[in-house]
Amino acid sequence: MSRLTRDQELAQRKVRLQARITEQRRALSLQVQGSLARPLAWADKVSTAGRWLRAHPAIPAGVLAALVAWRPKGLLGWAGKGLWLWRTWRKVQPLVQTVMKNNTKH
Repeated sequence: MSRLTRDQELAQRKVRLQARITEQRRALSLQVQGSLARPLAWADKVSTAGRWLRAHPAIPAGVLAALVAWRPKGLLGWAGKGLWLWRTWRKVQPLVQTVMKNNTKH
């Protein structure tokens, strides 16, 4: 009889601990969500801008052509910065996509 009571106590304790863990996870989720709201909103805007640029490739091409005509020497500096930015984005993109995917699950 005592053994059954001990098992029942352990089962009840397990249920209480699981409820506590669930509450802690919810609280942590809200805390993280609040602290990441601004960076994630910024990432959303960047992602939207990237999709728009891919859908309208003539516009960046036109801007590039205008820059070449206007300042060909200064364009080399901008090309280097653009290349750096593109390489950085390619490295960071998987992380951003993972964060965005995890954020949409909540």
